[in-house]
Amino acid sequence: SADYIYENNLRHKLDSITLEELLEIPGVGNKTARFFLMHSRPGFEGAVIDTHIHGWLEKVCQTDLPKPTTTAKYQSLERLWLSMTEVFFPGLPLHVADLATWILMRTWPQYDPFKKEWDPCVRTAINQAQLA
Repeated sequence: SADYIYENNLRHKLDSITLEELLEIPGVGNKTARFFLMHSRPGFEGAVIDTHIHGWLEKVCQTDLPKPTTTAKYQSLERLWLSMTEVFFPGLPLHVADLATWILMRTWPQYDPFKKEWDPCVRTAINQAQLA
């Protein structure tokens, strides 16, 4: 990956590199490319489908979901996550919603997104994510 970036003179354009260009780098897949963009580009509209996001989506959808093993499956889960953040984390930047979800899933594994008694935990997770 580093050799490819150097040989293709990409190190000078990391502030403007596109998702498609990142995905062309050997060893960089959907998750890594989107992670880079989410944390380096304010307003990036994409999702890092990691274990915590996948587990949270299964809780929200109340069903087992496919693992993001192909680009099509990844993009499908990404669209689902983006639509769910509008409902459960309205107005929050995606990187904050992502971190708040990680905090929820790690700190309160029994978290149920449909029960009001979990609202204080959600607020705590959002506050912690905004401070990070």
